[in-house]
Amino acid sequence: MLEELGTNQQRVVQCAVSTTIGGYLQYGHFTYPPSPCKPDAANPALKRDFNILYEWKRLVDSTQSGDVIRGNIYNVTADFVPQALRAAMNRGVQVYVSFNGGVDRVNEGAFTNTTYGFNYFPNKSFCRYNSSEGCLGTVGTGIAHTKAWTFSSATAPNGTRYSNVTWISSANMTYGSGTDMSNNSITTYGDATLYSFMKAHLTNMYNQSPRTSDYYDSASGRGYLGTASQSIYASPEAVGQTDIVLSRINDLTPDALTITPPGGTAQKRCQVRVQMLMFTDSRIEVAKKLAAFGNAGCEVRVMVNREPDGSHLIGPSALATLKAAKNVWVKSHPALHDKAIMIRGNFGGVLQSRTFGGSHNLTGAALHENDEIFTKLTEPAGWNTDGSMKDRFYTYFVWHFGDSYYDAEAVSL
Repeated sequence: MLEELGTNQQRVVQCAVSTTIGGYLQYGHFTYPPSPCKPDAANPALKRDFNILYEWKRLVDSTQSGDVIRGNIYNVTADFVPQALRAAMNRGVQVYVSFNGGVDRVNEGAFTNTTYGFNYFPNKSFCRYNSSEGCLGTVGTGIAHTKAWTFSSATAPNGTRYSNVTWISSANMTYGSGTDMSNNSITTYGDATLYSFMKAHLTNMYNQSPRTSDYYDSASGRGYLGTASQSIYASPEAVGQTDIVLSRINDLTPDALTITPPGGTAQKRCQVRVQMLMFTDSRIEVAKKLAAFGNAGCEVRVMVNREPDGSHLIGPSALATLKAAKNVWVKSHPALHDKAIMIRGNFGGVLQSRTFGGSHNLTGAALHENDEIFTKLTEPAGWNTDGSMKDRFYTYFVWHFGDSYYDAEAVSL
C-alpha cells in the first residue's frame, strides 16, 4: 500500500481512481505532464498528457442516438474536441455548448473549420454582458471559467452504461492548460439528482439567464446542491456575503493528534492540501484560516503555480500570513493548473476526508465575477480492518498533489 504524502518522497504517478461515494460510482482522472499518463505519441518530447481530455472524449464517443450532451467551454484549441461532438451529433446526439465570450473564434480551427468547427454548431451560446465575458455574472470583467459537462447516458471505464453522468474538471480544452499542466477531473455516474442540478445550471449558462451578481444563493437552491454523492457551489457570489471556499473549510475542527495506518508510522491526523493555480490577497481570509489550522497542529501544505519569469502566483499578504504560521509549507510548481483542496480531520466530531475540485481559483474574480464550480466529495477517513482505504478518492488526490509537490520549490517572502 502506498504511504501518505511525505515531504520529499516521489509518489507513483497517479492516472485514475474509482470508488463509490454516496452510493454512486466516482472516477477521478489526473494529468502530470512530466510523467504523462497518456503522452503525445507523435511528439513525446512535448511532455503533454491527454489523460483527462481523452477521458472526456471517451465519454462523448460512448453516447448514443437520443442522448443529450451539455457543457461549457472556457477555452479550446484541441480540434478533436469539436470533432468528437460533431460525430456525436451525426449519430443523433443533441449537443448544447456555451462559451466564455473571449474565446478566439477567428484564428482557431476548432471554430472556423467548416466541417466540424463550433461556429457551425446548431446549438451554441457565446456569452457576453457589458465588460463581462461570463454567462451568469453582471459585475467586473468576469469569465465563463466553468469546465463541466453532463451526458444523459454514457459508458464508464469499467464498461457499464449509466444514465445521468456528470464531468467536472480543472482542465481547459487546450494544448496549454489542458494537456501541458497538472489537472484533475471528477466523473459521477448514475446520480440523477446531481445530473439534474448540473443540467439546469449548464442550461442557465447556455441561456445566459438568470443574470445576477449573486448567482450563488443556497437558501433558494440556486448555485447550490448538497447530496451524499457530491455537493456543488457555483459562483459568482455577491461582495460582502460569505466566501464559498472559506465556509466549506471552516467546518474543520483542527487538532494536533496523530493517526497510524496499518503497518505504517504515525502521521498527523489533521492534514490540509491546497493545490491552486492562483491564490491572491483578495482571499486573505482563506489564508488566515489555513494559518490557524497550522497553528492548531494540522499539517498544511499549499502549492501554487510558478510563472516562466520565476514569479509565484500567490499574493504577498497571503504568503506572509501562511509563512508566519506553524506547520505550514508553501511551494510553487511550473506546470500547476489544478484547483483542488484535500482535507482530512475532525468535521463535527466525525473523522472525515473531504476532496474539493472544480474550476474555482482562490481569487476575488473567481468568487465575485466569474462563472465557477466548486465541488465537494466526502468520505470516512482512515483504513478498514483489512488495510484498505476508507477514503480512496481523497488519498489518490493527495498522491496526485504529491506528484507535483516533489518537484516544487519552496516559496520565500
